Amino acid sequence: MEYVRLAKTPLRDDAGTIIGLQGIAWDITQHHRMTEALQRSEARFRAFMNNLPGPAWLKDDEFRQAYLNTAFERLFQRCAGDLLGKEDHEFMPPAVAAETRANDMAVIAANAPREMVENVPGSDGIMRHWLVVKFPFEGPNGRPWIGGIAFDITARIEAVNALTVREEQMRLFVQHTPAAVAMLDRDMRYLVVSERWRTDYRLGTQELVGRGHYEVFPEITEPWKEIHRRCLAGAVERHEEDPFPRADGTTDWIRWQIHPWRDRAGEIGGLILFTEVVTEQRLARQAITRRDAVLGAVAHSAETLVRAEPTPEALTQILAAIGNATSVSRVFLFEHRQQPDGTLRAERRAEWFAPTLPNQTPGPMWERVNYREAGLGRWVEALTSGRVISGLTRDLPASEQAVLVREQIRSLLLVPVFAGNRCWGMLGLGECLDDRVWTQAEADAMRVAAGTLGAGFERQRVECERQNIERKMVESQKLESLGVLAGGIAHDFNNLLTSVLGNASLLRVDLPVGSPLLSSVEQIETTALRAADLCKQMLAYSGKGRFQLQRVDLARLVGDTTHLLQISISKKVILKFNFAPGLPPIEADATQLRQIVMNLVINASEAIGDRSGIIALSTGLTRVDREYLTTTYLAPELPEGDYIYLEISDNGCGMTPETKARIFDPFFTTKFTGRGLGLAAVLGIVHGHRGALKVYSEPGKGSSFKLIFPIAAGLPTFMGETPSSVVQWRGSGRVLVVDDEETVRAVAARLLERMGFRVTLAEDGRAGVAAFEREPDAFRLVLMDLTMPHYDGVEAFSLMRRVRPGVKVILMSGFNEQDAIASFTGKGLAGFLQKPYDLAALTERLRAVLDQPA
Repeated sequence: MEYVRLAKTPLRDDAGTIIGLQGIAWDITQHHRMTEALQRSEARFRAFMNNLPGPAWLKDDEFRQAYLNTAFERLFQRCAGDLLGKEDHEFMPPAVAAETRANDMAVIAANAPREMVENVPGSDGIMRHWLVVKFPFEGPNGRPWIGGIAFDITARIEAVNALTVREEQMRLFVQHTPAAVAMLDRDMRYLVVSERWRTDYRLGTQELVGRGHYEVFPEITEPWKEIHRRCLAGAVERHEEDPFPRADGTTDWIRWQIHPWRDRAGEIGGLILFTEVVTEQRLARQAITRRDAVLGAVAHSAETLVRAEPTPEALTQILAAIGNATSVSRVFLFEHRQQPDGTLRAERRAEWFAPTLPNQTPGPMWERVNYREAGLGRWVEALTSGRVISGLTRDLPASEQAVLVREQIRSLLLVPVFAGNRCWGMLGLGECLDDRVWTQAEADAMRVAAGTLGAGFERQRVECERQNIERKMVESQKLESLGVLAGGIAHDFNNLLTSVLGNASLLRVDLPVGSPLLSSVEQIETTALRAADLCKQMLAYSGKGRFQLQRVDLARLVGDTTHLLQISISKKVILKFNFAPGLPPIEADATQLRQIVMNLVINASEAIGDRSGIIALSTGLTRVDREYLTTTYLAPELPEGDYIYLEISDNGCGMTPETKARIFDPFFTTKFTGRGLGLAAVLGIVHGHRGALKVYSEPGKGSSFKLIFPIAAGLPTFMGETPSSVVQWRGSGRVLVVDDEETVRAVAARLLERMGFRVTLAEDGRAGVAAFEREPDAFRLVLMDLTMPHYDGVEAFSLMRRVRPGVKVILMSGFNEQDAIASFTGKGLAGFLQKPYDLAALTERLRAVLDQPA
C-alpha cells in the first residue's frame, strides 16, 4: 500500500469557464508511515505516562505545564485542559509552588537529573510526601525544558517518622525512667542509658553512647564479665543484693537484672541491664535493726534503772547493751558540770569499748572536757538546745577534730541527755574503725536511749531530793523538838541564873572591901556565868541563841583565833590556813563563830589523836546550785547563788556512815566527835545564821566540815570586844516589874531599889496590865518578861500602849533578842534585857532607856 497526496484544481479558459481538471500527486508513503509511527509512539508514551503510579509532567522553558498524565490530573482533580499552560502557583499553594520552582531551577542550573522529596498537597488539602525525579531536556524551541515524575512515599515517610518517634520515645523512656537502665550491643557498647544510670554510677554528663561498658567501668571484675557472657548466650540473671566495689574504694549494694534483647530476626542483639542502688535501703534496714536492738537495750536499761540506781557498773552495762546493738566501737556518757567561772565541763560518767577495738584506754582529756578550753563551744549550744551532733571527724571544725583524733574517733554521734528540763549531759557513739555515716533511725533510737537515761537520772535526783527532804524534815523535827526542850530548859535556867547573878551582884555591893566572902561571891558568879554559857549552847542548838550580828570578815575572825586554837589542840597537829583575799563580809555573831571554829578544830585534833596530822582551815567564795544544796544540812530553803564558805578539814581517822549520821545529835559522843552539845550547837548556830553545812568523811581518810553563809552588803565592822564598865548611876520614880518567876521579880525589885527606884510587882501579864491600868501615869518604866501565863509580853505590851501610848517598856527574855523582839518591830519597844543579868547589865540598860530624850 502506497500513500499519495493529490492537489486538484479546475482548468479554466480565458473566459473563466471550467474546461477541465488539473492535478498533482506526491508520494507520501514514507511520510505517512513516519506519522503513523509517531502516533503509535505518542500513544505508547501516553499509555506509559498514564499508567505510571504517580504524577508525571513536562514543563516548557517558562515553567508552564506542557504535558501531564492522568495521575497528575487525579492528584489535583482537574482535567488536563485546566492545567496545561499554567504555572505551579496557579493551582498549588504559594509555599509549595515556590519550593517546586526552586527545585526546577536547581535542576536546570545543574543540567542534570536530580532526586528529591517534595511535599505537595492534593485537592483534598492533605499534604503528601513525594519522591520526585526531575530531569532537564531540550524543548522544541531549542530551550531547556524540564520533566518530572513523582512517587507517593507518604506511607513510607510516615512509617520512618513513626519509627523515629518510637525510637525517640524509647530513648526518652529509657533516659528518664526512674530506674537505672542501660541497653548495650553484643560488643557491650552503650546504645542508650537512663539518667538514673548516670546518677547512680556517678557518670556525670560524659558521652556514653558508643563507648564500651568495660571502658566506663574498668573496675568490673571477671565474675561480672562471666555473667554478661552467659546472658549474651541467652540466660536471664538477677540478684536482690550484691556488693559493687567503686573505683574510689567504697562499696555500694545493688539489686540487678540482666536480659538479652533480640532483633527482628530473633537474634540476640545485646543486653539490657536493670539495676538499683540499694545501699541506702540496706543501711536503713541495718539502722532499723540497730534501732530495734537499741530500743530493746533501752527497755532492758529502763528495767535496770528502775531496779537499781544508775551506778557506774549499771551504766557500763547499759552502754554495753547499746554498743552491741549498734555494732559501734565506743559508747560514752558525760555529765555536764558548771564551773566557778561559768563555763561548762563534761565529766565522763561511763564508757564502753568494743572487744575488737585495739586500744581501749581513753586519753586523760577525755575524763573531763572543758567545752570552751577544748574549742567545743558548738557542742554546748547544740546539746543544750536539744540538737544532735553527728558526722565524720574529718568534716568537723578543726578544734573538734583535734579532740576526736586524739581519741581515734573517725565518726561521731552525740545526743543530749535531759533530766527533767535540765540538760544533764550527753550520750555518744564513736566509731574508730571506719567512716560510718549515721542514719536518722539511729539518731532517733539514741534519743530514746538518752531519754531513758535522763529519766533514770531525774528519778535518782527526785528520789535523792525526797530522801534529803525526809532527812531534813527528820533533822528539822528533831532539831525543833530538842530545840524546844533545850530552849525551854535554857529559858528556865536563865530565870534561875538571873536570881543567882542578881543576888551575887547585891552581895558584892553590900559586902565591905576586903570581906572574906567576896571570893565566895566571885565563885558564885563564875559558876553562874558558866551555867549561862551552857544555856547559850542550848539556845544555839535550838536556833534561838542570842546573836549580836555585825558584818564579819570571816578570814580575819579565824585568823584572830589562831593563838587560842594552837593552845587547844595537840602539839603534833599543824594548822594550815588558806584564806581567799578580798572576800565580802558575812552578817554573823563573832562570838558564836569563834565557838564553831573552836568546836570543829578541837574535834579535828581529837580525830587525829596522838599521831602527827594536819588541820586545814580555808575560806573562799563558792557558787552553789540546788543539787549541791540538797546534799547539805539545813539548806532546802536556801536560794542558789554565791556564798562565803569556811572549811575545816583533817587527815584523822574519819567517820563511818553510821557515826556521821549521828554527830549532830545532842550529847552523842565518841573519842573524836566532842562532848555534850558541841556539834549540835554548831548546827544550831549555822541554822541561826541562815547558813548550811556539808560533811565529807571516810574512815581512814579524815573529815571535812564545810560551812556556807550568805554574803552581807557593806564593809566589815570592827570585831573587837568593848569591855563593860560599871558606873554609879541613880534613878528615880516608880518601875512596874512583870514576871511570872517570883525569884526574878524579887531580885529585880532589890536591884531597882538599890538604884533608887520604887518598885511595883506583878506575877503575870494580866496582873501587870491591871496594875498599869489603875495608875497609868504613876510608872516611869515597865520591866516585863516575854513568856508569861494569861497575857504574854506581846499582849500585855499592846494593852498598856492602848492606855498610855508613850509608856517605856523594857522586855526581858532568856531567848535571843532577835527572836524575842520580832513581834515588837515598829511598835515602840524601849529596849531589851537579856537574861540572866546582873546589876551592871540592868543599870546600863535602864540608863540607856531613861536618859533618852522623850
